[in-house]
Amino acid sequence: MENNLKETGFKDVKKSSMLQKEITKAKKTKIAVGVGNNLFKPDQKVTRAEAVAFAFRAVEAATGQEIKI
Repeated sequence: MENNLKETGFKDVKKSSMLQKEITKAKKTKIAVGVGNNLFKPDQKVTRAEAVAFAFRAVEAATGQEIKI
């Protein structure tokens, strides 16, 4: 697999992936942190909890403020 670990931080994100740029942005802004061992699992379904975590981190990244629950 031709991966993009150096750029995206994930071993399983192909350089040719349509979503490679978005995944790279999400990693750099800490919206997506992966599943461990430098893996993102781009073909795995996202759980509701993960979707909520992405949304909270996106708001935090956009506003620069931590959301406390």
